[in-house]
Amino acid sequence: MNQLNQDGTKSMTNLTYADICMGYGGATQGAMDADLALSWGIEKDPDIAYWADKNFSKYKHQVVRKDVRDVDFNALSIPDWLHTSLPCTTATIANKKGESQEDIDLAKAVCRAIEILQPQYFSLENVAGYQKYESFDLIKSCLFANDYDHFSYRVLDCSDYGVPQTRKRLFLIASKNHSAKDWSSRLQEVEKKVSWYDAIADLIPTLKPTNLTGWQYSAISHKLGHLPTSLDCPDLVIQRSGARKKDGVPNNTIRLKDEPMFTIKAMSGKKRPSVKQATIVIDGQAYEADTRCLMRWQTFSDDYQTSGNLILDTKGFGNAVPPLMFSQIIRSVLNGN
Repeated sequence: MNQLNQDGTKSMTNLTYADICMGYGGATQGAMDADLALSWGIEKDPDIAYWADKNFSKYKHQVVRKDVRDVDFNALSIPDWLHTSLPCTTATIANKKGESQEDIDLAKAVCRAIEILQPQYFSLENVAGYQKYESFDLIKSCLFANDYDHFSYRVLDCSDYGVPQTRKRLFLIASKNHSAKDWSSRLQEVEKKVSWYDAIADLIPTLKPTNLTGWQYSAISHKLGHLPTSLDCPDLVIQRSGARKKDGVPNNTIRLKDEPMFTIKAMSGKKRPSVKQATIVIDGQAYEADTRCLMRWQTFSDDYQTSGNLILDTKGFGNAVPPLMFSQIIRSVLNGN
């Protein structure tokens, strides 16, 4: 039973949490780390839902295995905090077609959830481009119409808050009875960003050796100004997923040892769904960045049980909200009330 404050409201450490489009549960884990109590989650992908359920089963929550557009929200318990990270691949830089009808329909489903459940807090995470969409406007209008007068949104780089990965995402926080306008100003940026190397240093001896591809050699050569040998190549991580050409020169994203990782992606498109994320070069030897590396760069705990299916795990972790980031956001909101 939830404890009550003197004014009759629930104690902040006993608020319940629910997640629309739960995925592998990055936001969910962040909410649990911030002492919220998991109530339920929605995830339509049966394989993703299976592993989310398996990892959070100790909370005795409910995973609704349906498309959010088909969910009867009247049949679900009312959470104090409702979160959504709607899929929106159309809002990426690479996509030129723009917003789809599916994007709009999913936003309408979220609006329906807000109208029915009326949670005390609502949060949204998505790619930065989502803020330009009609879908985002629909959700904002819904919040205004349902008396969520206190909300604000910002694009934040997760690496500024201790996540060892450059990951810029849109975060919106809304509250019904408490001001959430200043939540982002209460977030504490780290003095020194955590590097990709620091996050996985202990894993490197266990990684599988591999070889650099031709375009990776070209990209490294272009960045350093010369073709390095195993003796003079600095420790780095480089994109594995094909050459990113600029002016005809391979331009794969490269991060040196003291820098955060580049953005972890789902890599679940139809063209190349099984391409590995990155290659790590240490002391001139190349290694494959495996699923455990993705987990660390996304700040999942080491005890998260994975499927063992590279494609599924890459999708699950690549789409996730870094738990460390979301737990800090929740605390910044609750500590301001």
